[in-house]
Amino acid sequence: MGPAFMAILGVVVAIFLVQAANGIIGIMVPLSLGLAGNAPFVVGIVVTAHSLGFCVGGLAGAAAVGGFGFKRCFAAAALVMAVAVAGLMVHVDPWLWAPLRFAAGVASALIFMVAESWINVATPGIVRGRVLSLYMISNRIAFALGQLLLAGMGNVEAVYFALSAFCYGLAIWPLA
Repeated sequence: MGPAFMAILGVVVAIFLVQAANGIIGIMVPLSLGLAGNAPFVVGIVVTAHSLGFCVGGLAGAAAVGGFGFKRCFAAAALVMAVAVAGLMVHVDPWLWAPLRFAAGVASALIFMVAESWINVATPGIVRGRVLSLYMISNRIAFALGQLLLAGMGNVEAVYFALSAFCYGLAIWPLA
């Protein structure tokens, strides 16, 4: 399994960074909106925008990957996620945040589609299950670590959003 795992190590590292950022943003978006005095229904709409975008990205992603390839699609999607999260720092406004979260959802679906397709293509069938299990374990660890960072960094919202945007942008590097 060593050579097979090394062939996709960049993908695993990139997704680790994405999932750490997802762990932070998954908590900070509803929390920030709630603390700004938005009604729970409004918070729910903004949070749901990401899921709707994820559905759209899942439907449109195959055409994008087929047309542009793994690396370009991953880089573009990671950049969209970084810009969308940076946009959240502008102002806490559900009318601004909902379309940003929708765009991040589309990009998120594309990132996971690319990563998991890349792993399936690059890994021999005999060890694919083991490689995918290590990939999924790293996903869960990264997501949990992102959430744990919230406990140790104090109460500065902008830092969390900036750190997430940084992680999304940095996720391009292991695949370059």
